[in-house]
Amino acid sequence: MRVFGGLEGVYLSTNLELEPGVSIAPTFGHVFSTTMLASLPPTAPGRHHPAPWYACDNGHRGFDISAEVCVIDPLSDSAPSPEALEKIWQVASALRLISQAPLRVPAICSHSFSVLKSMGGHGASVRVFELTGSFRAEATRLSDEGLQKLPAVFSNLQTANTDPTFVRSLRYLDAGWFAESEAGGLVAVWTALESLLLEPFTKGVAKALSRGVADALGLEGSEADRMRQKVGELYNARCDAAHGAIRPPSALVVQSLSIASEVFVATAAALAAAKLPTAPHSIN
Repeated sequence: MRVFGGLEGVYLSTNLELEPGVSIAPTFGHVFSTTMLASLPPTAPGRHHPAPWYACDNGHRGFDISAEVCVIDPLSDSAPSPEALEKIWQVASALRLISQAPLRVPAICSHSFSVLKSMGGHGASVRVFELTGSFRAEATRLSDEGLQKLPAVFSNLQTANTDPTFVRSLRYLDAGWFAESEAGGLVAVWTALESLLLEPFTKGVAKALSRGVADALGLEGSEADRMRQKVGELYNARCDAAHGAIRPPSALVVQSLSIASEVFVATAAALAAAKLPTAPHSIN
């Protein structure tokens, strides 16, 4: 069977194959929901709430789908297999790393989104996939340059995600994209980088992270010095948010996500090329 994942913010003029069995094509869909309040209890256990119902003024959410990723799923002929869902998540992760923005897969479907309009609302199975919120409310569109990078980044992620530390850290980074608050996003991003770059129980975390980020990005000289200083400033903001309940400016979270994206892309490429440094950074 085939599994289709609707992609937000990706606009194509033609189909794009990422690997055999995984491709992206243009389409259209709109995932929406309205939070409702029922004013009466159900008439019996398991029955619906009778009217009147009220739509919450701030409960509407909507996501445009502009492309779809198609994954051939030989492991299932009914519900999507975990392997197919993992593949869709990996495509979405690659898109987020390239765009440095919370692009998402709002829904997955048993059929191409392009044919749903002719099916009369029947015969297709549609499930929500990534509908969590984000402190970044603005819509984002992946650039043409980003689309050109996607096949290589996705390919590198296939190798990197076989490393337990890498895939665990990437999941932590996802929490940063979809955090409801700036503080939650900042803590999640630096947790992801700590998990990726540092050994457990590392002392001098801020200094070790600043060196690890600069090394992962291959920076030297004054560029490395500037990056180490920036990492120190951002990690201090993370500590203020986590321990001092100080709300960080959105700009600091965006800067942290940008640095983390570059580090994860570079680390995935190094893992794919088997050139990863032999040991994480630690200062004792």
